Amino acid sequence: MPPSMLPRPTPPRSLPPRPWRPAPGWPRARHALAALAPSLLASAALCAPPSPATPPASTPTASTPPASAPPAVAPAAAPTLPAGAQLMWEPAGGLSGLSLAGPAGTACTVQHVAGATAETLTAPATLPLQAGLRYAIACTLPGSPPWRTTLTARPGHQAVLSGPAPAGTPASEAGGLPPPTVARVVAALRATPLSSARLDRLKAELGDARLTAAQAGALLDALVHSSERREALTWLAERIVDPANGVALQGRFAFSQDKAWVRARFAAPQRAE
Repeated sequence: MPPSMLPRPTPPRSLPPRPWRPAPGWPRARHALAALAPSLLASAALCAPPSPATPPASTPTASTPPASAPPAVAPAAAPTLPAGAQLMWEPAGGLSGLSLAGPAGTACTVQHVAGATAETLTAPATLPLQAGLRYAIACTLPGSPPWRTTLTARPGHQAVLSGPAPAGTPASEAGGLPPPTVARVVAALRATPLSSARLDRLKAELGDARLTAAQAGALLDALVHSSERREALTWLAERIVDPANGVALQGRFAFSQDKAWVRARFAAPQRAE
């Protein structure tokens, strides 16, 4: 078939463009989207990655030196006592204080080192102290040179302070027993097992010898029970050459009634007016 006889293709018919019309219900959907827009924007802001924070501008500041540790407090030094004086500590039932044991007639001024009001007492006497505070003590005794010392009050303890023997005491009385004799008697007492035999042994060893209050304290330490110490001191009291220092022997007893007995035994006699 000749090409001229073939049917010609019909070109597609183009339709005229139709004007746009909104679909039914579009105004209602548009209002709904407008109402949802703020919430959608807020959700988008929450899901967005955080922006890097801008570091604040540094302002020059003066460097603060590190705090220094508080200086260590040095322990209180041991009190310095004159020759012949004695200081002992004994429990005082939770209180702190000072007991001026002797010699009788010793007058002492006790003052807190910070400058508080001074207290004056005459032996034998006691004075309450405040635990932890340091006190300066200045003492005088007629016919003897004055002496001074310091001490720090201990919680729950009483300081029993005895001054040196009065001036003019003969050397034989001031020394009492020779030290070897005291050591021998102490060893003999400790070697005696029965308390009923120790007092007889003490009398046999000493005889009519005289001794100082400090030596009597060493002999009492060799005894075990409070009752035998009290019986021994009753016998020794008449042989002590410095009875003014005998009040300090209360430190050899544990019970308050025994301490009171010692103080009464060696208290200075009251002068009749």
